[in-house]
This record gives sequence, C-alpha cells and structure tokens, in this order.
Amino acid sequence: MEEMTSVIRFDDDTLSLRNTRSLRFAMAVLIVVYHSSYAFESYAISRVGYIFVALFFFLSGYGLHEGVKNKKGYLRTFLPKRYPSLLIPYFICGIISVLITAVAFVQYSNLPAMLIRVFEFPFVYPVTWYVAELVVFYALFFVTFVFLRGRTAVAVLSILATIAAWILAAHYDRIVFSLSFVGFILGLVWSCHSEKIVSVLKRFFVPVFIILTAVLLIPFGTGYGWWADNMFVPGIRCSAFVIMIIMLRMLNLRKNLPVFVSVAVCFSAYLLWGWESAGTDWVHHAAPQLLFVVIVIVLLTKIPLTDDIMSKWGISYELYLLHWTILVIIYAHLWVGNVFIGTVLGIVLSIAVAAGAHLLSYFVLRRYDRAFERLEKEYHPQ
Repeated sequence: MEEMTSVIRFDDDTLSLRNTRSLRFAMAVLIVVYHSSYAFESYAISRVGYIFVALFFFLSGYGLHEGVKNKKGYLRTFLPKRYPSLLIPYFICGIISVLITAVAFVQYSNLPAMLIRVFEFPFVYPVTWYVAELVVFYALFFVTFVFLRGRTAVAVLSILATIAAWILAAHYDRIVFSLSFVGFILGLVWSCHSEKIVSVLKRFFVPVFIILTAVLLIPFGTGYGWWADNMFVPGIRCSAFVIMIIMLRMLNLRKNLPVFVSVAVCFSAYLLWGWESAGTDWVHHAAPQLLFVVIVIVLLTKIPLTDDIMSKWGISYELYLLHWTILVIIYAHLWVGNVFIGTVLGIVLSIAVAAGAHLLSYFVLRRYDRAFERLEKEYHPQ
C-alpha cells in the first residue's frame, strides 16, 4: 500500500482561498441539483443533501481557525466583519426572493408582510437553517477563543457546537440542524492539526481512501435512538465525505490521471448499478449517488478551465440562498415535464439571479467596510 501511495503526486494548496472558492461553487450547484429532485417531485436523489452542506460547514470551521491562528488582531474585528458578510447577503437575497415571488405569483397585496418576514430571523425558508446555525457558531467561536487558545479552545468549541446543534434541532423541530454540523468541528480540528493530518493522508492515501469508501457504503440502520440516527450516523457519513473530497483535491490531476479515470469508472459503474436497482435503501440508491458526486466535484474543480471559472465566481452563498425560490417558480410557470431540463434551467437561472445579488451585496459590503475602517482609524489609531 505504501509503495502504491509513494507514486501518487499531490498539490500543496488544497485549501487555499482560490481552491475553496471553486469547491464552494461546485457544492452549491450540486445542492441545486439535489433540491430540484424535491422541487420537481421526482425524488431521484435522496438522503444526501445534508452531506453536501457539511462541506460548507467544514470550510467555515477551517477558515475561522486559520484566521485566529495566522492573523494578528483577528478577534478584535471578528464580529463587526464576519456577521455583516454573513447577514447582508442573507437579507438582500431574502428581499430579492420575496420580490420575484410576489411578481411570479401576483401576490402584491401580501408584499409588505412578506418583506417584514425577511427580517424575522431566521427567515422561514427551506435553506436558511444553515445561516441560523452559522450565526450561533460564530458567537460560540468568538467567546471561546477570547478566553481559550489552541487545542483546548477547539475541544471546548466542538462540545459547545454539538450542544447548540441539538438545541436548534429541538427548538425549531428540524433535524437538519443536527445532521451537518460535524463538518464545522472537522474543519476546526483539521486546521489545528493540519500538518499531521495531511502527512498521514499522504502516507496512507490508498488504505484511508478505501476505508472512507467502505464507510460511505455501509448501510447504517435506524432505530438506535435520536442521537445515533440524527447525529452520530450522519456525522460519520459527513466526515467520510468531506475527508474524501479533500483527499481527492490533494491529488495532482495531471500526474495522477490514471487514478482519477479508474476511480471514476468504478464509481460510475456502481452508480448505474444502484440506479437500475429498484430498492431505495442506502447501498442501492443514496450511496452510489454520493460517490458519483465525489467524482463530479473533484473533476470539476481539478480541470484547469472549469476550476478557473468557478474560482472567480464568488456567488456560491447567494446561489445557495436563492436557488429554492427559482426552482419553485420554474415548477409553477416554466415546467416542461422533464426533470433534467428543469434542473439545468434552475441552475442557469439561479446563477444569473445569484450573480446580480452578489454584485449588490458586494456594493453594500464595500461601503460598510469603508465606514468601518474610518471608525477603526478614529477610535484605534495606529
């Protein structure tokens, strides 16, 4: 195994800002594909959406710890910088969503009430639970690292995040709060021990990859209790998925093309076998889709042309927030009876609307940043 691993070549900037931006965009597009299955009532893709969101949480946790680890004065400006970057696009996308919904469904009389609801945080909307959970995690991160440092802070924050996810799931009666949060913890731990983790993964790449694949294929049952069904088992799957994505992203595509081709062929064959099966259990249905998604994400973000395009499109957050509204409108007014066409149309229109929302968010955030910098120079002169 070690001899096989020794011939594999790796890239060193797997989690750089540029690479993580392309990862976010690819994941946002795949979430659109996943939700289109429900919006168009085909249910062809099932039980894997929360695993996609786990990668967003991973990148958030990783980025936060990298910031506090490497940037001087990071905590001093954390709250006034981090929350606006999260909430300003959120409210702008909420307003855009309400406006296009009112126009599409001719609900002008309800427009004032609908706009007010945008600011009743969290906005009642299928995808905004992620934002609500990040708001809580940011607060816990800030408080924890104000008083603690290093591994102790990561351990304490991991416990607090677990408790917070459980409370949110119970309070809002939405299990989704407890399914993906483990990605946030994994991101913190990865940043804290990045050199050791990467070294181990490079040394034992093949056996670790085989183990992760097996974990994703194991048909964990249900009925073992709330914690097992809604936190422990999803946590294992989310962790395996995220680590597999990062491991494949570590590979140098040009120097390991046979590896990518062989893995793609194997997983594609397994996917086709799973779709041809009538069953809807994990092994026959969800697992093949998930493994195929791994290949799609990695190939999209490793091919130079597509990677360049996606790394320049910083619209993944707006795409995530707006796509559900677009899918609903397509199903109501532009539906042609074909899920594939509807999904492609949903992706294209969602990207277009998200691009406009991103430009507006960028404009508002730039003005906010300039005002904040002026205040900071006034009250904290160098």
